Amino acid sequence: MLKLRNRRGAIALFTVLLFLAMMTMAAVVVDMARMQYMRNQLQTAADAAALAGAVQLLRTPKTDARAKAEAFGRANALMNTSVAIADSQVVYGNWNPATRQFTENGNDPFTADAVQVTVHARSDYIIANAFGWNPKPVAARAVAWAGPSVGKTDCMKPWAIWYGLLMQRINAYEGTSTDPTRPMTPDDLQALREMSEDQRTFTMFLGNSANGNVLNSGNFYAVDLPPLRYADGTTGTPLTGGDSYRDALAGVDDSGNPVCYQVGVGDVLQTETGAMVGPTKQGVEPAICATDAGNICLDENGKTPLIKSAFWTQATNKGSGKFEVTVQIIGSFALKMWDPKQAAITGVFQPIQDTGPVGSEITTLQRIVLVK
Repeated sequence: MLKLRNRRGAIALFTVLLFLAMMTMAAVVVDMARMQYMRNQLQTAADAAALAGAVQLLRTPKTDARAKAEAFGRANALMNTSVAIADSQVVYGNWNPATRQFTENGNDPFTADAVQVTVHARSDYIIANAFGWNPKPVAARAVAWAGPSVGKTDCMKPWAIWYGLLMQRINAYEGTSTDPTRPMTPDDLQALREMSEDQRTFTMFLGNSANGNVLNSGNFYAVDLPPLRYADGTTGTPLTGGDSYRDALAGVDDSGNPVCYQVGVGDVLQTETGAMVGPTKQGVEPAICATDAGNICLDENGKTPLIKSAFWTQATNKGSGKFEVTVQIIGSFALKMWDPKQAAITGVFQPIQDTGPVGSEITTLQRIVLVK
């Protein structure tokens, strides 16, 4: 007869083996989760640093971009410490949207339109240390692009300004005598950032659409919003009349509720007849210029208002009454002074940041995009 073998202790052996397997799995799960958490924190820091650096590329001085990137990156937590970022980890360069590639440019902030940030850390295991696993490096990288222009934006003011006035100032700074209605280039936009405030300052008077047959390059004109026709060919429904123009300046509808109108490059706007001095004054004060002591314009927060406006190129005979202008670019300027007696504005051309959709044209509205 066969005798049964003594199997005492088998269950204990299986329990030990199962416990070791479970401990190994726990080590992998816990430590991998900790590593992923660290990687997420590093990515957040890299994103913040790259965006901060790209924002500074659109400001003065550009040379502060690296310091801004490092400061915003270090402001993010990594477990119980802060993220460490060295100068070598912040790189200036250029972004190619077609190939989606970042190329270093010799770390020159003046020709850069993008910032790349790479951050590193070491993930010390919690459980896996008992198995002799070595710490694993963790890294994250981000690229922010400061190059794209906004092709359409909201909260536009119903003013049309001759595009050539802006380009004349840029041409004078660049020392060229080229056509002021030529398309704007990235170099022109860079020149605008480098120009002094005096070189970018202009004064324009409210034009009378009913008098004369030629558009006056020294005038700005009251236009109806929304556009008469959009760049894609669809027809708009502009609100006409002095009251609608006044409300659009103030940023409200006819019931006093806040409203923003979108305008894009290539849209066609129609002007209002007459000089519109009264509605302009009513729309500017106090909605735009809450304080205008000595004609100095300050908003309700005591700051210079930033205006987004349509810059036109069409300069044909206009006849009397309403006429049409085509938007060449979306322009921006700081409204320094408002003279209600002469219906004149004094502003400073400048690029500003915006959240509108990116377009193929160069405009003075720029968007910071986290591209990689």
